[in-house]
Amino acid sequence: VPDDYADLAPVPVILILSAGLGDAEENYGWWRPYLDATRSLIVVAGAPGFGTTPSWPPEVHLALLDTVSAAYCIDPQRVHAVGSSTSASKVTRLACAAPDRIASSPSRLVSSPLAGSAVSS
Repeated sequence: VPDDYADLAPVPVILILSAGLGDAEENYGWWRPYLDATRSLIVVAGAPGFGTTPSWPPEVHLALLDTVSAAYCIDPQRVHAVGSSTSASKVTRLACAAPDRIASSPSRLVSSPLAGSAVSS
């Protein structure tokens, strides 16, 4: 929650889908240097100690966003989902399933011996 959040003006939301290495808190730590300055409400989806975000369908993440919007004054036009590595495809699925609710969905696929190359979007 932004330090100056006062429930008076809508704030953007950044939904982070936890990647394969580390739990939700650890994954937020990787993004923290970039996101804290955005004055956005940061929501990390992942289970503590679990590692990768389970293969939840997009509806689960949308329900999470509904819960957040019921508790906070958010700007529905500035809801963003981010992910990397194993969560990159989940972010893409979410954005495709709800283009009217996800304003942007930057993700990064990292290379592996099976993938052969790195792709960024």
